[in-house]
Amino acid sequence: MKILIAGANGQLGTTLQKVFAGDELILTDSDNLDITDKLAVENFVDEKKPDLIINAAAYTAVDKAEVEKELAQKINVDGAKNLALAAKKIGALIIHISTDFVFDGKKGTPYVETDQPNPLSIYGETKYQSELAVSKNADKFYIFRTSWLFSEFGKNFVKTMIKLGREKDQIKVVNDQIGSPTYAFDLAETMKKIIELQPKFGLYHFSNSGSCSWFDFAKKIIELSDGGAKVLPQTSSEFAAGRSEPTAIRPAYSVLNCKKIEKLGIFRRPWKNALEECVNKILTNE
Repeated sequence: MKILIAGANGQLGTTLQKVFAGDELILTDSDNLDITDKLAVENFVDEKKPDLIINAAAYTAVDKAEVEKELAQKINVDGAKNLALAAKKIGALIIHISTDFVFDGKKGTPYVETDQPNPLSIYGETKYQSELAVSKNADKFYIFRTSWLFSEFGKNFVKTMIKLGREKDQIKVVNDQIGSPTYAFDLAETMKKIIELQPKFGLYHFSNSGSCSWFDFAKKIIELSDGGAKVLPQTSSEFAAGRSEPTAIRPAYSVLNCKKIEKLGIFRRPWKNALEECVNKILTNE
């Protein structure tokens, strides 16, 4: 299969390169394909003619998006639309990645695919609009909502905590936001299985099983990496008060219900097991 990966150098894109190593890969990032340029995307896709486009490109700076709204909109919404239109034109399948941040966190129980999004942040809003852009403009598509993505690649919470755990005596982490960490490798493997199974096109939730607060997540990372820092809880409002830059509002509870994808026979391992594998890989490669 010929696969175009947009955002190939990010943490998910790098993981996808490993998981789909046996396929013919067309790797793009902002240096060689500006996904916000409709004509450039159309011409590139026309020339390469992939069977599948995976859109792993995104503006993910949640707080910065509050002041860079136009840039977040261009990359997340316009970029997704351009890739969807280009996929439709050549009859290709497109896989698009979205986020738990499309929800407001007020439900209190895990969100299903049919729950109405109500984003609290600019980032969340642009990701919700990106879902609509793909579903309205592509014929063959899968949209994966995922949450709290981590891996041994790129910038992410796990790598940051390992670093801070060695450098600091104590770290303050918010304890009033609950979600499900997701190992990028498990998400990529699930994408591969979906391509093989070819279920009905549409929206699917995927994360590792179990849930925790960022505080719990940080404590587990420090424990697994033998960091010396003490992890202290703080509220989201305390975190925001300690910052000079604008802070986006995040959902207090954004656990995803993944029963739809589990019914296809896809196994979700606990986030703690996936985290242990990831931390071991990071420590081994140092």
